[in-house]
Amino acid sequence: METEFLNTVLRLLLMAIVPLTAIVVGCSMIGALLASVFSFRDESLQYALRFVGAVLAIVVLWSGVSSLLIQETRDMILYGF
Repeated sequence: METEFLNTVLRLLLMAIVPLTAIVVGCSMIGALLASVFSFRDESLQYALRFVGAVLAIVVLWSGVSSLLIQETRDMILYGF
């Protein structure tokens, strides 16, 4: 019983955290690439572009992840751990 619960919790964490981290890192790298392509020398502007890319990634990804987490949580409650 406890191992099934831990497996479910770990699965939920992996489904939420791993894709989120990958997309945030990828979008921040895109922001860094844009900063280098347009030759922005100001470091604060480069960090701002990375931050904006990461925030956009979180917003885009959260819509899909939240529905998936809600569905998995509902299944856990309905069918037990």
